[in-house]
Amino acid sequence: MNVQYAPELLQPADRLAQLKDISARLDKAVGPKESAAMKAEWEFVRDLRDDEFYRLTLDDGTDRVSTDFTRFELGIPLHVQFRVNQLYGEILSHRSDRQMVLIHQLVGELSDE
Repeated sequence: MNVQYAPELLQPADRLAQLKDISARLDKAVGPKESAAMKAEWEFVRDLRDDEFYRLTLDDGTDRVSTDFTRFELGIPLHVQFRVNQLYGEILSHRSDRQMVLIHQLVGELSDE
């Protein structure tokens, strides 16, 4: 999986190591076949209340989904694994929805004949 990190996330080294570990969890959840076609991106964001988050975005070339982690959440492995799986599940759900629309269109075309 191609993973990119925003420049402000490259330091300190322990934070970058933590994000790389989470990226490896995502890569493992996605699996080797899917992973080659996926892109992940980490960025640092602040909300309107100036709260800090680490945003992980997953892109399969058709859909983009993202989730935000607080610094505290990054340190809870079970929580991180759940959220990583959930993120990949969102991509799969979008893909399934597109495929169902296509199937309905094809069935409609066949029934018109």
